[in-house]
Amino acid sequence: MKPKIYKLCFLLFLTAICFITSCNTSIPEENKRSEAIKDQARAYFQTYAEREDWDQFLSYYAEDLQFEDAISQIHLDSLEAFKTFYDWPNPGFKKHPEYPEIFRLDDLVANDSIAVGRGVFFPFYWQDSLFSMEWDPTFTIWLWFDENLKINRQIDWVEYSGNVLIDIGKRIEEGDY
Repeated sequence: MKPKIYKLCFLLFLTAICFITSCNTSIPEENKRSEAIKDQARAYFQTYAEREDWDQFLSYYAEDLQFEDAISQIHLDSLEAFKTFYDWPNPGFKKHPEYPEIFRLDDLVANDSIAVGRGVFFPFYWQDSLFSMEWDPTFTIWLWFDENLKINRQIDWVEYSGNVLIDIGKRIEEGDY
């Protein structure tokens, strides 16, 4: 009789092992996509903060980008218009020597299609004038990603200094974008 009990216990043990191993222990696709979005956003913000590789920065975007700067009320409907607005290659911009990156990213959250970054911009030079404020100019940037992990929609909320807003206003009046 003991051999039957051992066989029964062995079969129950095997059944339990099969049941446990058949449970889906892999990460659901939505979580994988959320992690991919967060990784892509983290890489994007690092490239942006370093402000050295314009082509790498642009590689994060889809051609059909919809961009909005909420404070200056600028709405752009293509990557080409965005290039004109961000204007990284302009030699008038210079990093402050005490800040190797142009901002600090304090918070980053993401789901399976959107990432939101929040942080603080550091002082910089524009056309040889120092742009800094007595307070830290904060930003919140919303990024929407397409199926290829390209940013196809972006909304910037940047606490600009008065001088930067004046410069943006002049560029709008001159039809730069």
